[in-house]
Amino acid sequence: MIDLPGQLPDYVGPAEEEALLREVRASKAKWVQLSGRRLQNHGGVVHTKGLIPAPLPSWLGPLLRRLAAEGGDDGGGEGSGGGGLYGGRPPNHVLVNSYHPGEGIMPHEDGPAYHPVVAILSLGAPAVLRFRRKPRRGGEESADPEAASGPQRAGEAGEGTEATEGAGSSPPTAASAAPASSPSPGSPSAGPAPVSASVLLQPRSLVVFRDEAFTHCLHSIDEVYEERLDESVANLHMYGMEPGGLLPRGGERISLTVRRVARVLPSLLRPRGAA
Repeated sequence: MIDLPGQLPDYVGPAEEEALLREVRASKAKWVQLSGRRLQNHGGVVHTKGLIPAPLPSWLGPLLRRLAAEGGDDGGGEGSGGGGLYGGRPPNHVLVNSYHPGEGIMPHEDGPAYHPVVAILSLGAPAVLRFRRKPRRGGEESADPEAASGPQRAGEAGEGTEATEGAGSSPPTAASAAPASSPSPGSPSAGPAPVSASVLLQPRSLVVFRDEAFTHCLHSIDEVYEERLDESVANLHMYGMEPGGLLPRGGERISLTVRRVARVLPSLLRPRGAA
């Protein structure tokens, strides 16, 4: 069993949720249309060698400062190098993802470019985030963070990036979708590994994952119109819910995926008047 991600319901209130949604929709950042979602990139371009920085919009400032101050008493987790969520440093990169019902993202990992902590703020509508252990090349579950290969591993990956663009142009309903966690036994090419744990992402909630969930697992959102609330969904009790049944996705979900890129490269933006 993997270490479960931490979650804070109602991390922001309804008024702050509405304010953030207005800012996202009014943002001058270009929406990039991917298979299964749209994406805004704030903070710069993540390259295999590090972050080519760009200024973050001011409306993200209060949220980023609050997140930087979280987790100060726990040492920051495995490999953090300091206190706080991001090892005592501020987050410097935010992806804004837009998912409509029937959209999602394939199993993926975030890769070595990032400090090994991810904070995801969900706005507007629910979804379920599912975790699987990385497969070994021979098809077995992996305890080695370097074992995954191919499209599952990308240094720029995260919840909604070009590097992890989901496949499939016809999103299924929950009634017609085969469970993503049920490959044929003994078949190395049957599909992704079984789901190890899942987390219900309700609007206004914050989920934080690190350590084993970051380094040893892939995470995904199914391309469904209704989420299957099965036994793997570990936080149903936080909302007075029991396993079983379906939860309609309901509408557009906006997520803010907040991370820190460990290495920052020289900016391509020159000061005004420079040669």
